[in-house]
Amino acid sequence: SSSSFQPFSLNPPHSFSLKGSTPEKITFLPTALILLDNAYGVPVPFRVILDIGSNANVITEEAARKLGFSPRDSNMQISMVGGGVLRNIKEFVTTIRSRNPNYASFTKSITCLIVPTLHSPLPYRNINWKNFESLPTCFLADPRFHRANKIDMIIGSDITLRSFLSDSQNLSNGAFVKETKFGWIV
Repeated sequence: SSSSFQPFSLNPPHSFSLKGSTPEKITFLPTALILLDNAYGVPVPFRVILDIGSNANVITEEAARKLGFSPRDSNMQISMVGGGVLRNIKEFVTTIRSRNPNYASFTKSITCLIVPTLHSPLPYRNINWKNFESLPTCFLADPRFHRANKIDMIIGSDITLRSFLSDSQNLSNGAFVKETKFGWIV
């Protein structure tokens, strides 16, 4: 039926991961630990990618189950890299919150589209923390950004851009850090 969830594969040609072979050159996708209110209004932490290239907020089935909402049918579809399209999507509405004490009042109501799974762990391998010794003492959006770990959700451009603040810095190792309402991202 059109209301039943149709699983799909994130294997090529629908998506890809670029894994460099040069150990000193790694590009990070900005990750953050954020809070989403569950069905009872209790904030639950999730690891997300802050994505200025996404039009939607996309969450894994596993993460959605932890929130306990009864998802509804969505009229949205997701177009994937390589031309694939995901239809018959479920969605729910919740509130996103910052865990950064300086921006605890940053809350927004968001619609989350549910997909079976997302990206492979990010970063794709653990990175030596010593490479970031020049990182200023600050509230990190994802304190374990350098450790390979699963992603629960992609936060779309609307919320991502609203979270950006003006401060940024170049680190001595060539990395770039940016302040957001969720904390500093690498």
